[in-house]
Amino acid sequence: VHAGVWTSAGLAAAPGDVPILRARVDEITSEFGFAPTSHTGKALLHAFTTLPHDLLVGFSVPDTKRLTTTMMSLVDRPRPRLILINSPLERHIHAFVWLPRDMLSTGVRLEIQALLLKIPGARLLDWSLEVEGGALAMLEFLLDSRQTDAVPEAAQIERQLEDLLRGWGDAVEAALSDTEEGGRAVAIAMRYADAFPQSYRGTFGAAEAAQDIIRLRALAARAGRTATTRDARLYRLDTDPADVLRLKIYHTSGELALSDAVPELENFGFRVMTQMTTRLADGALGTIHDFTIQPPSGGDPATVLERAAPIETAIAEVLNDEAEDDAFNRLVIDSALSARETGWMRAIYRYLRQTGTSFTIYTVVDALAGAPQVTRAMI
Repeated sequence: VHAGVWTSAGLAAAPGDVPILRARVDEITSEFGFAPTSHTGKALLHAFTTLPHDLLVGFSVPDTKRLTTTMMSLVDRPRPRLILINSPLERHIHAFVWLPRDMLSTGVRLEIQALLLKIPGARLLDWSLEVEGGALAMLEFLLDSRQTDAVPEAAQIERQLEDLLRGWGDAVEAALSDTEEGGRAVAIAMRYADAFPQSYRGTFGAAEAAQDIIRLRALAARAGRTATTRDARLYRLDTDPADVLRLKIYHTSGELALSDAVPELENFGFRVMTQMTTRLADGALGTIHDFTIQPPSGGDPATVLERAAPIETAIAEVLNDEAEDDAFNRLVIDSALSARETGWMRAIYRYLRQTGTSFTIYTVVDALAGAPQVTRAMI
């Protein structure tokens, strides 16, 4: 660990005049076979000259190599890039963000800052800006990482950064093109992209918006043929805590009152933590309720997601009044039953009630949930 206060002359010194930097320039030049007088050799030296000397001597050799070679690749072709580096004492995260200079503005800087602060436990300590004479700008953010578990995955944040700088409509179109033909993706994006409010865009991103558009369009198509007006989707964000799941409920028209939604989800065994409502074009194109939930006690979110399809079907049937809302729905999660199988268990219980069985519904459900293998064998 190198510690100390650098003089202004030291910070502005040529890399060749700083022993540690000179050794690292020579090592990278030798490893990649750069000729010192070649274009790539000069680009590498320029990166070492531009980046803060006091940080470069503190970073590990692999981190220094990753940082400088990334910057030298951007000089001739500026484009959005992000590098995250953990400090030697693991107290701070240094985030280096490059972007074309004509994209730089206070608003963009604040949006990038908000993107980085989604890292769980991160806190902004400082930021700086370096604008070169060419077409490249570099932002450096210093984050307090003492409350974070580890350096987050930079690739995910970089994809969100590209979406941010590319423009929302183009980003949604690109995400839709993974499942839709090119011309169709353009038409769908033109209809739906601008309907998402800014609060949604900053929280979920274009890829998630594309998933929501696909669900809303499919729901609208079904609503034209049936009375189905609601659908559900289980998922997780990369930034979510390990014990958290998310559930989106879609509406083609109207909204779902919390006093209706929370008891229904609790009957599936979920614990409801938070909820956010997104109205597309003031609800004209649909409404999305995003719930943060926890699985039943001791449940693993990954296990629940493995059975997402049957669970989503069961929730949607209850939301559309196609299935009953009672404690038997817990068996969809606890005993891995389908909505139809849960209906059979409900029917058997009510038949037994007519024969004089006095057990309450909660006692029966607890017993069935406590012996899932026996429960599944009964169907």
